[in-house]
Amino acid sequence: MEFKNGNVTVNIEGSPMAIGNSVYDLLMRLPGVIVTDGVISIQGKSGVKVLIDDRVQQLSGNQLMAILKSMSASSIQKIEILKNPPVKYDAAGNAGIINIVTKRVNVTGFSGSANFSNQQGFYGQQEGGVTLNYKAKKFTFFSGINVFNNGQRNVNHKQRALTDNGITTSFDEHSTIHESGPVANIFVGLDWYVDSMSTIGIRVEDIPGSTNNLRIGNDIISDNSLGYNRLDFNASVPNPWNYVYTNVNAEHKFDTMGTKLKFNGDFYSPYNDLYPGTFQNNYYTNGLTSLPPTDFKNSNTIHLNTYIGRLDFEKKIFKTISLEAGVKGSFNSMNSIYQLQNLDNTTGAYVTDTNYTNNFTYKDRILAAYVNLQKQIKKFSLQAGIRAENTNIQTLSVTSGITYKRDYSNLFPTASISYSKNDKHNFQVSFSRRIDRPDYNNFNPYRQFNGNLLSYNIGNPFLYPALTNNYEISHNYKGIVGASFSYARTTNDIFGYAIQNDVSKVAIGKVGNLHLFETYALSAFFQKDLVKWWTLSVSATGYYFKYTGSLDNIDYTRGAPSGYGNISNTINLPKGFKTEISGVYIAPWLGGSGQLKSRWAANFSIKKSFLKDKLNVSIGVNDIFFTLGIRNTIYIPGQSYKVDMTFDSRRFVIGATYNFGKVKIQQRDIKGNDEDKKRLGH
Repeated sequence: MEFKNGNVTVNIEGSPMAIGNSVYDLLMRLPGVIVTDGVISIQGKSGVKVLIDDRVQQLSGNQLMAILKSMSASSIQKIEILKNPPVKYDAAGNAGIINIVTKRVNVTGFSGSANFSNQQGFYGQQEGGVTLNYKAKKFTFFSGINVFNNGQRNVNHKQRALTDNGITTSFDEHSTIHESGPVANIFVGLDWYVDSMSTIGIRVEDIPGSTNNLRIGNDIISDNSLGYNRLDFNASVPNPWNYVYTNVNAEHKFDTMGTKLKFNGDFYSPYNDLYPGTFQNNYYTNGLTSLPPTDFKNSNTIHLNTYIGRLDFEKKIFKTISLEAGVKGSFNSMNSIYQLQNLDNTTGAYVTDTNYTNNFTYKDRILAAYVNLQKQIKKFSLQAGIRAENTNIQTLSVTSGITYKRDYSNLFPTASISYSKNDKHNFQVSFSRRIDRPDYNNFNPYRQFNGNLLSYNIGNPFLYPALTNNYEISHNYKGIVGASFSYARTTNDIFGYAIQNDVSKVAIGKVGNLHLFETYALSAFFQKDLVKWWTLSVSATGYYFKYTGSLDNIDYTRGAPSGYGNISNTINLPKGFKTEISGVYIAPWLGGSGQLKSRWAANFSIKKSFLKDKLNVSIGVNDIFFTLGIRNTIYIPGQSYKVDMTFDSRRFVIGATYNFGKVKIQQRDIKGNDEDKKRLGH
């Protein structure tokens, strides 16, 4: 791990864990990073943007997780955790940025690599791919394909008890979810070196995929107030998608002192995302059918188009002063067609339910400009920048007639002062302001059912963006020991919560703006070669979260401490073997309207290289003791609501990578234009 400017870089290359595992497997081992139910947090704050080589991935939450699972960790050089990103990055993402940097080598010739891994939990997961590259004097050609086949089993247990008019009704729900489906990443690109000062490039990438979510379960009810005391349900929600991404880029160097101008044009079109689903609900009283079954199906067809242009200029004004400036424009449009149909038990035909069917459109335009200065004054390093963004959003629920229009401008300053007393001690103070815009899934007011009719989620078309001020002070000693203290203050926090319908007994997941969310965090790390053959890395963070405000006349003013820590031991064994033993611990955690209990995991892997280090083989076990399951108590006034979930976190892993050809090829570093796209849910 490397610590600089309040940010953390974790070097992946060479680690035994890098072979056979995916990037997703590595996330929970990063300092200060936590993944809970597909949501990534940094130092307790959600709203993290995930970039790959400075390009945000254009996928929704579950699809993003599928992409990260499809990426072999052996293709990764390092992962950057940017808690205070510079102003050249978009201001979106309250918690910061995780930038995944792939391996790059810049030499002439032909090269390629092949990798394959298999993970076995309750179901198997396979991942494999091939890259082929060629670099000549005037051009570089690069290409690759990687395929991941997902197999995952989740076991859920929900216990809910609510009281209405002095009568308490309890629900005891058990369900099993099987997630499966393939994901592919296919890319091809060409860089043309016009001359020694100018380069033009193009990259085309296609990411098709499909995930299928099968849920089977039952809900035992303590009384017959709903006309039944047992509900059996099953649901199938496949999600096929495909998006094509094209990047056109150019770079011109004006001199050898670092003066350069860079252009990037990104086009995400067409993007098609489908969510067809079928749901069956059967009602029983004391083992006998008490109500006619409820069968329905829904579909959500999403079409998205995105166009982004960006121009960046860099110059060293004086020997100790560097300037960066740029402009950017992004234009997004989305159309979601949601339809729900109920089965008529008499005719056997499906009939459209106009109460839930909806056509929802979303458009936004974001214009931005930034300038950043860096100056070195003896032992002080100063950095200051400001970014201006104008946002125009228009949404329309065609069916209900609900409209939302908003046009606003914001300034996002960043600043840091670093002082190096000597080669051993480094001190830094930093500040940044960031924004978290609601994505279109948050805006969309349609109902998304969670397997049965007793719970669903619904969007809010009147959300405001959340604004966060981040402050941090840190100290580093020789790169061995370090500590930092940070404070983050978020207004209009985008807050997920639950309410209940006392009559129908339905639990409703909603999203709103909570007045204030504050995070205090104290972090520390230690890393050192204890002996020649043993490297130890330890990091830990203690938090205090505080939520202030109310939603739907429910007071959510709450505060609680928490903590997170991980440890990694890399040990060099005789005859070229290398092993890694790592662990993670998460203390009880206050996450929005839920209180998660503590959990932990231990991991082990061993690596061996063959054929002059061209072939690397690794075997290991993740979550050896199967202790990474989620236990959550959700806060709803007048209701007890607990959720326990276990998933295939314990997995046996075997993997291999083989590098062929005389050399490897570097794909020219292209700065992506789409840091703001995660708020669209893609």
